[in-house]
Amino acid sequence: MKKVEVLLFMMSAVLLLHGASAFVVNSNSQTLSKIDLDSGMVDNDFALLGQVPGTAPNKMAITEAFAYVVVTYENVVQKIALDGSGSSFISLEDSALPNDIAYADGFLYVTGNGSNRCYKVDCATDQVIGQVAVGTAPQGLVVYDDHLLVANTGFDVATYTYEPGTVSVISLADLMVESVQSTATNPADFALVGDAIHVICTGDYVTEFGAVTVINGQTLQTEETFDLGGSPNSISYDGANTVYCGNAWPAGVYTYDAFSHDVISTPDDGIFVGGNDVQVNDGTLAVIDAMDYIQNSHARIYSLADQQLLADYEVGVGATDIVFSLDGSGVHNLPPAITAQLNNFPNPFKPSGTGRSAATTIYFETTNQHETAQIEIYNIRGQKVKQLEIINDKLSGDLSSRPQWTCAAPFRSNEGMESRKLSYSITWDGTDSSHQLVASGLYFYQLKLDGRAVAQSRMMIIK
Repeated sequence: MKKVEVLLFMMSAVLLLHGASAFVVNSNSQTLSKIDLDSGMVDNDFALLGQVPGTAPNKMAITEAFAYVVVTYENVVQKIALDGSGSSFISLEDSALPNDIAYADGFLYVTGNGSNRCYKVDCATDQVIGQVAVGTAPQGLVVYDDHLLVANTGFDVATYTYEPGTVSVISLADLMVESVQSTATNPADFALVGDAIHVICTGDYVTEFGAVTVINGQTLQTEETFDLGGSPNSISYDGANTVYCGNAWPAGVYTYDAFSHDVISTPDDGIFVGGNDVQVNDGTLAVIDAMDYIQNSHARIYSLADQQLLADYEVGVGATDIVFSLDGSGVHNLPPAITAQLNNFPNPFKPSGTGRSAATTIYFETTNQHETAQIEIYNIRGQKVKQLEIINDKLSGDLSSRPQWTCAAPFRSNEGMESRKLSYSITWDGTDSSHQLVASGLYFYQLKLDGRAVAQSRMMIIK
């Protein structure tokens, strides 16, 4: 894949991000994407992951100089120089099946989902210097003060069932298990919330649903568990009042109050698109959307202040993790804002598939002239079902050669265009790209002008 430009939805002329880059692990395409947050460029071939096809790179940890990616079926950690000078491999035991990784004080800690162990790697020598037996099928882990906490999912691959979830509390001083704490079913990931540790638990995908177990940060004992819903497997805290949980299937994001534990929003609210991974970074939320694991994934950045989409980056296939780099901080200038408004009527609507009656009309307004415009429509799982577009020449008052668009405010001249609102509309009859009627439910749609995503909204289809 070539370098591609980021699609930007600008709510302001600057975006505050600590770290000049972000990195995304693409498991299916086995690449590491580098997103340059200054220039808005994405290099989807920054590094090739694994040594043979089908080896499932998964999670990563970042230092100032290196990215460390676990490659599950090769039983290795791949060490990648962030200056682009190359990579090397750190071997684990053959049965390890590494899943997640954390960095602290010159050491890596890696969970072995197949060996039921956690490994300690010295970054100075790239050698495994210790290991400890934990629970069944460990996954996420976090370093907390002088302890390491490991989430044991309890998954039995032979029966496809789950033992009760647990967290192993390990002393970093001697790599010994001090206690084992109970959790809800299938603990997956951790967030440090004040003086507590929140464990997101996915459930069994059938009868038990997402929950959060809270571990007291002082006693390192399980304090409570509360229900969330869905099947979330990633979690991140904004440092203030809200916790964000990524729900991979169906894709979406849950939010809850960090202290009262009241659920604030669910994927059905459609605030954030995607959910394979979530990561808070300096007033923004990064949401990974792996789509259908065949198309390229997306990394979307949202403002936490107003929950608006700031940027949409197209990365590789089957993205599993996003991590922001540690090199630098401050204000990074982005291209000038494009002002646009977007809505549709009627909403909800009952489609007919004829393109004439029983359709919805999508409207947008802009103050600028543009080369191209597209409306992209997505289902609740983040899969694109339809693209409506106009290409070639500038959008203008004379749209006779492009009958699918109508213009409610034609241009008179280019003079004074910065302050003049221009209104356009297009109808959608509820069919997908194969001209088949889509299912009832919630759909998201976004407006792209000159290849940049500038506005988004949602609609409901009923039958």
